[in-house]
Amino acid sequence: MKLLSIIAIASIFLVSGGAAFHFAADAKGPSNRFAMSTRNGGVLSRKKSDMPIKMALVEDLPGVLPPVGFFDPLGISQGKNENAIKKFREAELKHGRIAMLASVGILLAERFNPLFDGKILGAGIYHFQQADQLLPYFWVIVLFAIALIEGQTILTAWDSVEDSQNKPIADLRADYEPGDLGFDPLGLAPSDPAALAEMRTKELQNGRLAMLGIAGIVAQELLTGQPIPLPF
Repeated sequence: MKLLSIIAIASIFLVSGGAAFHFAADAKGPSNRFAMSTRNGGVLSRKKSDMPIKMALVEDLPGVLPPVGFFDPLGISQGKNENAIKKFREAELKHGRIAMLASVGILLAERFNPLFDGKILGAGIYHFQQADQLLPYFWVIVLFAIALIEGQTILTAWDSVEDSQNKPIADLRADYEPGDLGFDPLGLAPSDPAALAEMRTKELQNGRLAMLGIAGIVAQELLTGQPIPLPF
């Protein structure tokens, strides 16, 4: 079961959860316009992708909700251009999706583990080590699955090598929406802009909660060495 959880965690990168931003190319000229979907489905635009983002625009993005509002105590987003903000949101979505799967996967694997003849026991944070001992090529399988997912991400989301030769770190494509790799086999993404913005906000909020949740699970199991107790 833990092996399945690892493959599932890697596969989350292909989930089409939509994006917190909407970036579109300007059809009237070669320069790009920066368009961000707001909570009510509206669009805010500005030119020159290398210019710093105004905080008023960032504060109106999906995921910025009362009572906290825009929360950036370290000022990470200040002075950043549109592509840097896109990278931040891409990273937040990816980590949130992994955390959502991990939170469910670790609790499930501690109670239902039919793989490896039921020999993997105890706290979920130690299942990796046990699986590696029982299956010699365990990490080869895991890393291969991750490589497939990340390879697809690079091809879909990031600028080509030619466009990134003079940059220390490649930029995301101008027409790429963070988190959206075009994989939505169940057709869950709504066509209505307002409904899509609401779904993106829900995904962000659940992902943020899951990141805190999995951090708490790992901390407790490191301290106690025991699985998380559940009432069932």
